[in-house]
Amino acid sequence: MAFSPKHIPENELEKRLDNFTLEPSDTHAQISSPSRPSSSESKPAVIEASDNIAPPPRPIDPVSANFLSPPMPSGPVSAQLLPVNVADEQDRADGGPPLPPRKRHPPASLRRDRSHTLSSMLSVASSAFFNPKRASFSSTANYDLLLSRIDDGAVSTSRSSISSSNNDASLLNSKLLLKSHFDSIRNSMELSNVTSEDESGDIDWELWSQIVDDYKVFAKHNVIDLSLAIASGIPEEIRGIIWQIVSASKSQSLEGLYSSIITETAPAEAEIQADIEKLAVSDPQIINKKLFGVLKGYSLFDPEVGYTEDLARIAVPLVENVSEVEAFCLLVKLLKDYKLREFLTQGKPGLQVRLYQFDRILEDTLPDVHIHLSKQGIRSSMYASSWFVTLFSRTFVDEPAVLERIYDVIMTEGIEALLRFAVGIVRRNATNILTLEFEDLLHFLKQELLEIYYAEDEESGDRVFRINDFIADGYEVKILPVTLQKYNNEYRELHALERERIEEVENLRGTKQALQSKIDKLEKTVQTLANEHAMVSKDLFDEHQKTKKLYELNQELNETKNVLELEVHEKLAGLGDTGNPAKELEDLRVQNSVLKAEQTAREKQLTDLESELITSKNNLEDLEETHTKLRKRFEDMKSALDTSNI
Repeated sequence: MAFSPKHIPENELEKRLDNFTLEPSDTHAQISSPSRPSSSESKPAVIEASDNIAPPPRPIDPVSANFLSPPMPSGPVSAQLLPVNVADEQDRADGGPPLPPRKRHPPASLRRDRSHTLSSMLSVASSAFFNPKRASFSSTANYDLLLSRIDDGAVSTSRSSISSSNNDASLLNSKLLLKSHFDSIRNSMELSNVTSEDESGDIDWELWSQIVDDYKVFAKHNVIDLSLAIASGIPEEIRGIIWQIVSASKSQSLEGLYSSIITETAPAEAEIQADIEKLAVSDPQIINKKLFGVLKGYSLFDPEVGYTEDLARIAVPLVENVSEVEAFCLLVKLLKDYKLREFLTQGKPGLQVRLYQFDRILEDTLPDVHIHLSKQGIRSSMYASSWFVTLFSRTFVDEPAVLERIYDVIMTEGIEALLRFAVGIVRRNATNILTLEFEDLLHFLKQELLEIYYAEDEESGDRVFRINDFIADGYEVKILPVTLQKYNNEYRELHALERERIEEVENLRGTKQALQSKIDKLEKTVQTLANEHAMVSKDLFDEHQKTKKLYELNQELNETKNVLELEVHEKLAGLGDTGNPAKELEDLRVQNSVLKAEQTAREKQLTDLESELITSKNNLEDLEETHTKLRKRFEDMKSALDTSNI
């Protein structure tokens, strides 16, 4: 969810993501340091495959990133020497910039004993925890993501930076601060002879110093050294500094902005505090306070994203390795320039793209696994979403060392590096996946995928996670930016087609509803007409019955008429025998007129009598009333007379 602060103007909040100035990664300040000697050896390095681990990588088509042989078995593999496979320039086809000369020598700290294989190199950093024989790493040229990240970082920072003397001064000052901090740690550790590795090896200060001096230049000219160093793990003591150098997150302007907004009140403070208390950190009293400040600051800085529990998990490794304000800058960099923000906004468009790319890589590299998952109805969103949204922080909640190693690769190669580890995990578990059905398979994918990396430590007997094997499995996966772009274009096209299909379905649904409405109206009209038809039919039937009765009555009247006419005719015939019928008829008429006149006179007389009766009744009533008044008056006078006599 997103929270909008009340104190910050809306237009300022909308511009923060685009207008703050980050120091560009392609303009690192040149700080003098001892130059790194280059190796003129052309002998290819070799690595040794170890027991009970993933076998050597299969041949890969450098353009399509497709494995050319069926999925490999997960059983033991006999030890063998493998030459370093240097990718052809075709890896950077389709318009990509040409690669610099690719050196074949390992970092300086690893060149002391050339009998060491890269497997043993990886195990040096954590030999106290893991058996070196368990570690495996392919040195196949696989640094396209690293170079692509450098190019993308240069483009993004050049767009956000403002060319000015003030910005140049800020950039130089930020670089000097990081360089000074790095030198301080280096001097302190060299004096005290303390290292982040075991007693058999030291930090390659020369390599890391050149990275701090000018990361982009070093990366382009020593890409193999850099890739191997990152794969081996950034030393813990300087991890925070290297993260900031690689990501170019150090920004005085952003630090100033953080100082200004951190004093404000964030709507999500209670939720942030509640979630922080649930997280496992190294020093809760210190880390939780820093984490609260970083999350509160970002919720105010970017109200659209605001705060989520996933953001808290992402920020934990940052606050564990740098200061509070530096962790805030790193978090902003991850979400803005590394495009992690697209995983947290509404709809999570970035997550959908990564899941599609993940599915396509599985389809191209592990077709049997992809087909099996599809047949079982298992979608990647059912088990892999949290890997991408939280940068594996939810998966490795109890393994912070693994999480930091993943962050090492993400900082240098970008969010796309998550695909390495996601595919690597599935690839390592391919045999088990192919034997499981839906319910057991889904449970396995969610809960037991990482069990294959746990082993018993030979010295302590503890159950430990084989970090180097996990990282090596990720580096076994060949991922080309051009391939990811192809998948991205496919997703966009499919998404556009799906959106058009949805719109078409919605339009058809709307048309269907309109037609259904018309049908309903027509059905109502038909029902009304049916009712009217029934009424008309009933009326017609009634009228038919009436007509029939009238016809029968007419027949009767006609018959009666004929009978009467016959009687009249007979009577007239009878009258004709007694005398003059016309005279008699006239006499009857005269008599009838006389009788009518008499009747009229009597009726008039009766009417007059009735009028007189009414008048008499009225007069009688008046007389009775007068009589009553007189009688009353008489009685009153009599009473008065009697009274006077007494």
